[in-house]
Amino acid sequence: MATDLLTQQQAFAEAYVSGNGNATQAAIQAGYSAISARQTASRLLHTPHVQNAIQRAQVVTLQGRLASKALGVLEKILDDDNAPPGVRVDAARTVLDRSGLAAFRGSLDLEQYEKPASEMSLAELDALAAALEKSIFSLRADANAIDVTPA
Repeated sequence: MATDLLTQQQAFAEAYVSGNGNATQAAIQAGYSAISARQTASRLLHTPHVQNAIQRAQVVTLQGRLASKALGVLEKILDDDNAPPGVRVDAARTVLDRSGLAAFRGSLDLEQYEKPASEMSLAELDALAAALEKSIFSLRADANAIDVTPA
């Protein structure tokens, strides 16, 4: 099957991601001939199922090793009493945003909806539903600001 990923192609994808994007060296590490590694690497980089394997390897790296490093950096910043306050606040916001604990930044004014839903008119309920939908859309957009999910 032409679209099945071969073991050597998978090894290339993983070496490419872990080797700072050096395709020629990744081809050699994956076991391809050093003599034709540059041409092989170019061909592999243009092969759709190898591109998909590279994207999957990038996601694994981003969600694994690099995410752990990033969290470690944020923790060091938060614990560093000598770090500028603005940097520490930004680090705290980042941690809270990624954990889902960030404060709501939408524009929903709940004071205008003090009545229980059972006492609202149809127009008031429609307005409330529209405002909630807008707020949910805003929250989802914030949550998906950096999307590393493979296409």
